Amino acid sequence: MIRPDSAFVVFGSLARKEYTNGSDLDWTLLIDGQTHPQDTKTTVDLKALLERENWKQPSPRGIFGSLSFGHSLVHDIGGPGDTYINTTCRVLLLLESLAIVGGIVRDRVIRAVLARYLEEDTHFHPSNGSRSFVPRFLLNDIVRYWRTVAVDYATKTKEHDHKKWALRNIKLRMSRKLIFVSGLLMCFLCQLSREKIPADRDIFGDSDASNARFVNFLARMIGQTPLDLLASVLLDRGLQQGTGELIFDNYDKFLAALDDAKKRAWLENLTYEEAKTDDLFNELRQVSKNFQEGLRRLFFEDDSELRKLSQVYAIF
Repeated sequence: MIRPDSAFVVFGSLARKEYTNGSDLDWTLLIDGQTHPQDTKTTVDLKALLERENWKQPSPRGIFGSLSFGHSLVHDIGGPGDTYINTTCRVLLLLESLAIVGGIVRDRVIRAVLARYLEEDTHFHPSNGSRSFVPRFLLNDIVRYWRTVAVDYATKTKEHDHKKWALRNIKLRMSRKLIFVSGLLMCFLCQLSREKIPADRDIFGDSDASNARFVNFLARMIGQTPLDLLASVLLDRGLQQGTGELIFDNYDKFLAALDDAKKRAWLENLTYEEAKTDDLFNELRQVSKNFQEGLRRLFFEDDSELRKLSQVYAIF
């Protein structure tokens, strides 16, 4: 069904290894080669197959459950062709994706996207004898995606007349924010962990070989789930135990609530007005505040190097 130059790629909770009762299956058929009219039929067949197997399908008005193209993901970054759908697919390909079929194709596109970010990043190359190891082009796109998601949340709330508002709100505070955090850490680790990048040749050079080392380094981090990457940072940098507890204990509570069929259904049907005084929603709202406090400590309190990078690159 799926030809050799394409891949069936899933995103969301399944790719993050957080799949819970009631989760959607977000997916795309990624084409990295010559397009063919048959590709559209393949997506239709995939939808039918997934429905027969009782997988919960993504929203028909959303960006998933259709085709995506490697050429657009690589060459349309920031240009007029870089639509919201293209940007979302590209960033999520880097931060939360898993190939069920066609892993080689997915990895090839990921490496091409990373190479494009580094090749076009003037700050990533030597200047006056110094070099910035934070890939700003990539970082700015991740920040742009996060801000776009936050704005899109408000638009979807209005378009859907506040339906499923409570569930989307909690997801924005937790899992959506986690994706953004993992992207920030990936970029910052290029600076913080540069000594781990093989340097049998000069990593300070601007050659293709030098860039390839950073592509490999980033690709290895992409192989981890966002939670795994976050955990490795907390352990490697010896951060405060309380910070880790705030982050992971509260994220566990969030996942447990979503895995409870009754609680998930309650959140899906909770109206905007009802949420203001609802016990479950306000409990999860506090969970999200605790999670946020853990992230604040991580980026702005416990680690002086992370604090400086956050101030210099993530804000200004």
